[in-house]
Amino acid sequence: MRLYKTKKSKIDNFGLYATKDIKKGTKIIEYRGKIITRKEAEENPKYDNDKAIYLFNLNKRYDLDGDFKMNTARLINHSCNPNCEVTGSGLKVWVHAIKDIKKNEELSYDYGFSFDEDYKNYPCRCGSKNCCGYIVREGSRWRIKNKRNKKKKMKKILFISTRNPYSGRYSGDVIGSKKILNTLKKNNIVDLATLDKEENFTKKNVYIFKSPFLLIKIFYLLRSLVTLKPLHFGLFYSNKMKRFIKKNAYNYDLIYCYHIRSAQYVPKNFRGKKIIEMGDLYSSNYRQTFHYLNFLNPLKYIYFLESLLVKKIEKSIFLNFDKIILFSKSEIKKINKQFIKKIIHIDISIDKIKKKYLFSKKNKKILFIGNLKYLPNIFAVKNFVKNVLPKLKKKIPHIKLQIIGDINLIDKILLIRNKEVECLGIQKNLDKFIKGAFCGLANLEIATGVQTKILTYMSYGLPVICSKKVASNFNKKVMHYKNYHELIDKISILNKDVKVGMQMSKNSLIFVNNFKWKKISQNYLKIVKY
Repeated sequence: MRLYKTKKSKIDNFGLYATKDIKKGTKIIEYRGKIITRKEAEENPKYDNDKAIYLFNLNKRYDLDGDFKMNTARLINHSCNPNCEVTGSGLKVWVHAIKDIKKNEELSYDYGFSFDEDYKNYPCRCGSKNCCGYIVREGSRWRIKNKRNKKKKMKKILFISTRNPYSGRYSGDVIGSKKILNTLKKNNIVDLATLDKEENFTKKNVYIFKSPFLLIKIFYLLRSLVTLKPLHFGLFYSNKMKRFIKKNAYNYDLIYCYHIRSAQYVPKNFRGKKIIEMGDLYSSNYRQTFHYLNFLNPLKYIYFLESLLVKKIEKSIFLNFDKIILFSKSEIKKINKQFIKKIIHIDISIDKIKKKYLFSKKNKKILFIGNLKYLPNIFAVKNFVKNVLPKLKKKIPHIKLQIIGDINLIDKILLIRNKEVECLGIQKNLDKFIKGAFCGLANLEIATGVQTKILTYMSYGLPVICSKKVASNFNKKVMHYKNYHELIDKISILNKDVKVGMQMSKNSLIFVNNFKWKKISQNYLKIVKY
């Protein structure tokens, strides 16, 4: 009487069942098939791992292909708690019992699959208490358990950004959000909800919603005005993205908002943790712009209104968010003491430090780096060209102001009418522009937080000169001025005095060493653990 019979299996398809009680050590059935060479097994597409295969290694030279109807043993299913084992002797392979098997119990053995990148393609349904969920040999199952335990500890985070971090756009906020997003992914499960030119849900964990066209944006802008919300909220609003986040927010432990305008997407009833990277206090920036503009300029009153609306949102954020990230210590001091425990100070970062600056009296270039579509930047450049450059070229013949960054066509045309001004547009590699430069300029009169452009100059060892308002976050590591006359004198000194130039360069390199992304990034991993 045979020790087995074929029967519908609870594990998978058909299986073999004991026809009577079987004692431990009993040979039950021979695993039969065709003997093939290892070379044939490697070259024949029949034995591709993407298909069901019944291949046993006999020795270094031969394998046994059991994919034949005559081989009844091929029906034995895998189990994480098997009652059989397959052993070979010469060119014969037998299935024998490794424990006592009761009548009508299904026969099973460990298939011995390795733990590799496609292990999830082979789910296990054996149902045993120690089942790891996949057909993987016993010696490797701990890897799956470790991976599962690690995954359980991971927080599920929804990262909201109104500009796509993966768009490839050369912009400070896009580059910054991408770095943070990739850092958080190291120890957490992170989904991204963002806006871009086209909708795209094809990438795993990335939900890109189409940014509304102009007329819809104007409608949302007017709605923001009516509902007393910041006007720029309307420009970065998507109803579809709002509904998606509201519907799926309960799936996340934490929502991370990048920029103040992302806060409008957080559902009011969200019970998880809420973190926002504000960076700067934008209400202060808008208020400064209001004071700076001429009373005949209609933008003056728009900025005044926006400063009030943003101030209102900032108060709401301080009340409702669990953690708020700011870049500037001086701005943190302005915040109401009742919210101080919620504030996290994280510095702006730079990726690399390159010592490219070399002093030479032949250096005639001043660099200004920044987005010239940003009002404070274009104001700073125009003021410099109008009030400083004409006097400066008398002291430093052949001087050039090189402007690097995105700029409107009209502003570019107006600026390059001056022979001493060059508008170079967006440049991803700054190395060649540092050569021949003797200082970096940050003469902004409207400024909040820490200016990224200064850290960029410093990362190349370039001496920096900036307004007193900008210099407040940099101690004595930068040169600053009180008026145009002093600015002209100090630029002249940087151009002519080797000791001053080299000392300022040394100060820059020492100071910027504390702003490396590798160091700063750890703060983001800590903040989501709290």
